[in-house]
Amino acid sequence: AAYGNIATLPLGGTASAQETTGAYVDIYVLMDVSNSMAIGATDDARNKLKTKTTEFPMTGAWDWRNCAFACHMVQPLTGGLQQKYGDYYAMAKEFSIVLRIDVLKSAVAYVASILAAAQHPEKFRFGLYTFETAVHDVYPLGAPSNAGPAIAATEVTPIADWGPWNQTNAAQSIRTFGADVGRAGDGSSPNAAHKYVFILTDGMEDYTGGGGERVTVPFNPSVCQELKDKGVVILILQTTNDDPNDQIGENGLLAEVRPLLQRCASGPDLFTSASTPAEINTAIRTMVNFAVSTPAQFTQ
Repeated sequence: AAYGNIATLPLGGTASAQETTGAYVDIYVLMDVSNSMAIGATDDARNKLKTKTTEFPMTGAWDWRNCAFACHMVQPLTGGLQQKYGDYYAMAKEFSIVLRIDVLKSAVAYVASILAAAQHPEKFRFGLYTFETAVHDVYPLGAPSNAGPAIAATEVTPIADWGPWNQTNAAQSIRTFGADVGRAGDGSSPNAAHKYVFILTDGMEDYTGGGGERVTVPFNPSVCQELKDKGVVILILQTTNDDPNDQIGENGLLAEVRPLLQRCASGPDLFTSASTPAEINTAIRTMVNFAVSTPAQFTQ
């Protein structure tokens, strides 16, 4: 199947955008597009990446071979880098290697398509916003039926310069995004819509320390409170790093990240941790079902 020129992965199951109260509903998707989302989406994809990054390595000050991540650099990090396909992200596309960003795009396209196919689609608005160190309005809140091309065009953000690192600022991005989201209403009109925010991220901050070193830490969930105070319901999908070699240095922090993301969500059942395409798709299906069938009368 396809939606807005984006090939969609098989999701299975069903969702039905028929809000039980007949209320107006706004669904915002805030999606992490930092390079951690360029991991191979499956064991097979990661193995293919490791083979291809060894066959066509980037060399120079860095020598990344046997890499499970399709690092998206575009501009050389330093003199002497040679890579047939420009960077690993372009190479992954060339060899049709499915990355996590591809699975997330398919899941987001599913959200928009379900809303567009509702019995009363005028009741629903959809918006897609992405972040790494800043927030980007990919598809500002509007008709779900028109969102496909914008979703299809979404990609992992290139790393312009790895010195400093500065790849992900989840906390600041959530704070910036939250300031632009209006107060949720009772669902009686478009201007008083129930509001749901789906945050899709691994929950890691990734920045340059005082000595120029790379620092990866969990984000501070207190930044989510502004949205909650506006009556907005937050649902979290944590994408976990299942690369056993832990090439981006996250695995040791996953146990710390999970409870922080749970605190960001508006309720204990509104947080899901997922890694495989099947898990991600199941989580998205559950999130949509919740948003289109719940009166949204609570926050934490």
